[in-house]
Amino acid sequence: MNHNDDAAAVFERLASTPPVRDAHPYPNKAAVLAGLVDCTDAGLCFLLTFRSAKLRDHAGEISFPGGKWDPTDATVESTAFREAHEEVGLAAGDLEYVTTLEPQISRVHSLVYPVVARLFPTERLTAEAVVQRLKLNRGEVAAAFLVPLRPFFEGGRGHAWSDLQYFGREWRFHRFRVPCFGVEAHSAVVVWGLSAVFAMTLAAAAYGSPPQYSLHSRPEDEGSNGLVTRWRARHGYAVAAVPRL
Repeated sequence: MNHNDDAAAVFERLASTPPVRDAHPYPNKAAVLAGLVDCTDAGLCFLLTFRSAKLRDHAGEISFPGGKWDPTDATVESTAFREAHEEVGLAAGDLEYVTTLEPQISRVHSLVYPVVARLFPTERLTAEAVVQRLKLNRGEVAAAFLVPLRPFFEGGRGHAWSDLQYFGREWRFHRFRVPCFGVEAHSAVVVWGLSAVFAMTLAAAAYGSPPQYSLHSRPEDEGSNGLVTRWRARHGYAVAAVPRL
């Protein structure tokens, strides 16, 4: 694992990425918090959770903090911050907004936006100390932990994939077995599904180029962003860069 990432360059690159928000008032949308932190012992990591086994949807799964957009939310960024506060106790002073990346379509046809923020931006903390600072809502979150960002860019031995039929065509589904920090019962976790897509998207934006492995089953495959583009065209959906928050 590489602990020598230039965190300053990564955050500068992400901050220069124009945030994306859809201008169409589509109510079936959601947001997740892609919370990045430069740990003193583990390098650049991001925050994930084990969802509570008591939840009706996605119980026990690994996910980014986040949830459905509410009409009271001014923006999808507001959704991500509200959900992160409700799930893991992150307050406004604990994070610094960086950018919003391209949304993806969930299996329930919801547009889900990854909102990138820097966690505890004024402090230098170990991975364990970051996790200890969180205040988990046990009704929604069984545990929170950090995983390193770089494996989602480099691939490597913990990376595997399957080419499966989805939405009427073949797609490549990636999964990553990566170290995790902050959960005593786990030394590694497998990140897959939409969480893996968000992690890959975050890594590509952070390091400024596509991941160092084949994203698609065929070179001409348009990938999940192409799926979103076609979905938008079908619904007359506009895309706009938004002002810095």
